[in-house]
Amino acid sequence: MGFTSGSFVGFFGAAVKANDLLSRVQVLQLLAKRISRYENPIAQFRVLTDLKPSNWSKGCGWNQIDDARLLLGIHFHGFGNWEKIRLDERLGLSKKIAPAELQHHETFLPRAPNLKETC
Repeated sequence: MGFTSGSFVGFFGAAVKANDLLSRVQVLQLLAKRISRYENPIAQFRVLTDLKPSNWSKGCGWNQIDDARLLLGIHFHGFGNWEKIRLDERLGLSKKIAPAELQHHETFLPRAPNLKETC
């Protein structure tokens, strides 16, 4: 199915760019395929490329293992479910992602927009 760059589709009540949605689905499928290779993905899965550290990463000690665990959280809970990812004890990100109820001035931890930009 081909979409023009300006095509929108309804997605759970929101209008989203069709090409962005298809691209996100393809990336999530590739992520799922890669994760399925591991018997214990939390211990074994790692991001293979060096990503440029975000401005906020030093403040909370964010590292490549956290990058991998964030991707695992997206795989387990879905893109955008930052609070579920934060609360998943297997991932160990509860002290590295800001709780949803905190205001921006109350924490130095990354928030949903920061995580979205990282992914």
